[in-house]
Amino acid sequence: MAFDLAPLVMKAATDHGERAKFLADPRGYLEAHGVDVPGFVEITAVEIDRPVATVTFGLPPMPDPDEISEVDLDQISGGHSGNFGTPM
Repeated sequence: MAFDLAPLVMKAATDHGERAKFLADPRGYLEAHGVDVPGFVEITAVEIDRPVATVTFGLPPMPDPDEISEVDLDQISGGHSGNFGTPM
């Protein structure tokens, strides 16, 4: 679901009480206003001296192509039969 953050950010930017709530607990503030924030997302609110918001996305390291994945390992160890052993 798309959510327009602009009204919330403007409210926090222009209202002293809302600003204090947002700075103290940005995740809680957003969730209290109906924004679903996944648990793996870290939110930090800071005061800045310019009218620009910065969003930073942290991605995990790329998987090593030479490493066997957990799914592949399960299939190799008998956790998945695939199309083998189809009765005749």
